[in-house]
Amino acid sequence: MKIEEIKKKTKKRISAIYDCFKSGYIEESLILLYSTIDSISWLYSTETNIDNRKTGYDFLEFSKKYYLPCLTGYDISAEELYLARCSVIHTSSSLARNQKQNRQFQYSNSEDNRKAQDNISKLVCNTCISINVKDLILALEFSTENFFDSLSINKINEIDKKTENWYVDCIIK
Repeated sequence: MKIEEIKKKTKKRISAIYDCFKSGYIEESLILLYSTIDSISWLYSTETNIDNRKTGYDFLEFSKKYYLPCLTGYDISAEELYLARCSVIHTSSSLARNQKQNRQFQYSNSEDNRKAQDNISKLVCNTCISINVKDLILALEFSTENFFDSLSINKINEIDKKTENWYVDCIIK
């Protein structure tokens, strides 16, 4: 799959994430969001063989360079974001089993809900992080745009080569 097709596919996925979010499917929008970061982080990595891919490492590196700089107003690390991803994708939970600081992500669907949730979290659980899902989606939109805009010709050729066999459209048209 060529880079232009991947860009279109990514925009379509982000549109689907927004649709889920607007329809009240918050957890589903998070699953799509985190899986999109997984997909893009593989493109960002220098690994060309998917069998040798280190998903966690790729996710962390992409998050540090592109995603977290676009997620303003939150004090979270790439490691915490990865643990949040693992907890949502693998167990539909807000707490990951390997969470070192026991910081727990609490997701909200609006800024007002986030502020209320933040106040409750401070009273009940001072290790909770309240995050507006729309902020996560906006950060995904901006970070993927920044990533694609930053690609050199050599990196585009590398992506084209590694996606030749692995980034195959799963929908038969």
